[in-house]
Amino acid sequence: MSSLGDINNSPALVNELEMARKAGFTKYSKVAIRLEPDTYCSDHGGNTEQGWWDDAHWSKYGHLRAPYDTFAKWCAALKERDGIPFTYFQVGMPSDDYAQEYPGHMLFNGVSRIHFTHPHHQPLVSYDYTDPDFQKHTLATWQRLRKDGMVGIKFDYPETGWRPEGGFENKHATTAFAYREVFRLCREGLGPDAFIHERNLGETGRPLLDVTAGLVDLRRVWGDSNDYVPEMVSTCGLRWYKNRVVFNYYPDSKAVHNRTPEVRQSLLTMVFLTSGRLELATSFRLSSPEIVHDVTRIYPLYREPRSARPLDAFMGAANPRVYDLELTPEWHQVALFNPDKGKANTVSAALSGEHVAGAIGLDPATSYYAYDFWSDALVGTFPGTAKVEKQLGPTHCAMLSIRKVQPNPQVLSTSRHVLQGWVDLADVKWDGQGKRLSGVAKVIGGEPFKIVVAGNGRNAVKVAATGAQATPEKHTADGLSRVILEKPDNGDVSWRIEYE
Repeated sequence: MSSLGDINNSPALVNELEMARKAGFTKYSKVAIRLEPDTYCSDHGGNTEQGWWDDAHWSKYGHLRAPYDTFAKWCAALKERDGIPFTYFQVGMPSDDYAQEYPGHMLFNGVSRIHFTHPHHQPLVSYDYTDPDFQKHTLATWQRLRKDGMVGIKFDYPETGWRPEGGFENKHATTAFAYREVFRLCREGLGPDAFIHERNLGETGRPLLDVTAGLVDLRRVWGDSNDYVPEMVSTCGLRWYKNRVVFNYYPDSKAVHNRTPEVRQSLLTMVFLTSGRLELATSFRLSSPEIVHDVTRIYPLYREPRSARPLDAFMGAANPRVYDLELTPEWHQVALFNPDKGKANTVSAALSGEHVAGAIGLDPATSYYAYDFWSDALVGTFPGTAKVEKQLGPTHCAMLSIRKVQPNPQVLSTSRHVLQGWVDLADVKWDGQGKRLSGVAKVIGGEPFKIVVAGNGRNAVKVAATGAQATPEKHTADGLSRVILEKPDNGDVSWRIEYE
């Protein structure tokens, strides 16, 4: 975002959230909005907000504007509208006037090179995060922002805080210790529930290390780009063993308004599986009902500390094609992804076999359903010794729910979420004595919630729900049916299907 643009100021971003509400996004999830005070030293004679970090300077450079001319007012306005307020800091790029006012807060306690010409992301004068006075100032900033209602921080250019040349007030400090202090102070001041984003891409020779583990929630793995290319998926996906466990990863903001439905759905699915964060580069004013539908299929995020494993990561392909998220031993969500940009391909995965050979690792002695979320279709019923496959266009994907065939009626999928029942259904159970399949659905007001059910040899005779309308519907596949739940407002709905 540009600090001089039409969107990167407090009233414009409140309006952006209003458009998100009007489009219907906030029925599905809260929306985080980030105000970026990103003035650079090349402007205004070298003076910026950085280091001052107060409402007066954020207003001076046009980011806080009336009627939301303080962060307290802006945060309150967002929270009133189901928003989550985020903002932005440059780690080691002080304003010239701040550095001259407080030279003791700088490395080597000096500013002699303050007017030397340099690229904005390679400052010659930078903060000393081990200096006690600067630490007090920084911690007080975070504590004030927490009181104002700030929830998330993006730290830009964090490599500017990696200072191997030293100059620390703390003579025992290492480069890594001083760098970690940036984020430790933020965590202490904003609190344990704050969202801390470290945009560390390893630029300008600084190492991309995990020294902020335990302090930082999110790390970015790609430069500025709203595009969608297979390498972005792979860069996050190959960190599957750390993603959602040590950090969340993501490949920068993404535009969703200028893509075909198939590519948009692929982008959303693969970012959801391999990242855990979707940052939109598309204004909510461009959100058609189709875009709203597709984006909201990945919310809410699941909470389990594990990520989808790229099964064919060690089989020689530049970009993995099969991602497996094991929900239970008998239920896997498997994404088949075609990373080729120019041609269609058949992508497949063996149901049983070793992970290292690209197999899902299911029981070869039983059978499984495979149901495709985006096409809302049964791929088939397969023996455990078989493989599942789909013909996919360039950068397209299929999200399959693969479930062990039960001896009784069972749920196969839902229309609400790409995990097809994992986050949107609860307490699903079969009562053999009462011949009843039941559960609880998290229904969105005004949207039909469709549950796909396999009868497994039994015929349904009645569907019912508490607090919602329940309607049976035929399915194109033999042996399958749907139950459609509808209610005017959001809420949990207890449903049941009775069988002969």
